[in-house]
Amino acid sequence: MNRWEKIFENLSNICRAERNYLLSRITSFGVGGEAKVAIFPRTVAELERAMSVIRDSELPHFVIGRGTNLLVADSGYNGIVIFVDGGFDGVERLSDNIWTFGAGALMSAAVKKAAEQGFGGLEELAGIPGSVGGCAKMNASAYGKSFSDNIVFLNVLTRRGIGKISADEIGADYRRTAIENDVIILSAGVSLEEKPPAEIDGRIMEFNRMRVRSQPIDQKSAGCIFKNPEGMHAGALIDEAGLKGKSVGGAMVSQKHANFIINRGKATASDIVELIRYVKNEVMKKFGVELELEVIPLGFDGEIL
Repeated sequence: MNRWEKIFENLSNICRAERNYLLSRITSFGVGGEAKVAIFPRTVAELERAMSVIRDSELPHFVIGRGTNLLVADSGYNGIVIFVDGGFDGVERLSDNIWTFGAGALMSAAVKKAAEQGFGGLEELAGIPGSVGGCAKMNASAYGKSFSDNIVFLNVLTRRGIGKISADEIGADYRRTAIENDVIILSAGVSLEEKPPAEIDGRIMEFNRMRVRSQPIDQKSAGCIFKNPEGMHAGALIDEAGLKGKSVGGAMVSQKHANFIINRGKATASDIVELIRYVKNEVMKKFGVELELEVIPLGFDGEIL
């Protein structure tokens, strides 16, 4: 029995596990090869036991929420992926204006559930397709609102066990945090405001209308490819460089929003990477601005940029 067979057997005794799991099935880009092993814990106890086995094995591993900000190599990922989704999607009011959003909950679903009970403050983020855990880790933002603005604490799993990170310890910055990669977010405690549900719904609808007008939400993408350079907009730079509609294979810079690369149906991860590199180089040549990747690459040998 080789080490992958052994780890699969051990993990299968803890929770649902699959061999050679095709990641293109779950990424919003719709590309990517297989992970050696995928696990789907449904409880904190299962996750804690599984992570103990994985860490003892010293095999590479990666935590996935909804796969909306992920670019997986065509060759796949030579490691274990841990899905923190369906078993971790509870949304409930703790006390007063503090709510807990499970890491596996869709951000849109969490915001809307709180809205039904008259609690708002995150309407700008209601259209983000990712999970609460991913939004917390990456400090998702939209229309001037960052998720970290409302986070009070995070419940997490670390090598030392279950713990809590305060807002001050998150180290939030523009679309990033100081949360280490081996820290798994279980849920987020967020501070919301009491408002009439109709007012919250109206704001959610308006922000979502703005998204429909400005973003290719009906096509396969991973959201914004690049972070906005300080004082500038990556999409505007790419547009001014004349790159809307530029394509490589099945990948194309969106005509609707230049900071989106879309999969027109048959794109490979290699197509997307080649287009990312081309866009980055053209913007550097024309404006002297170095664009920083926002999507997370997985399974590539070395840096893609």
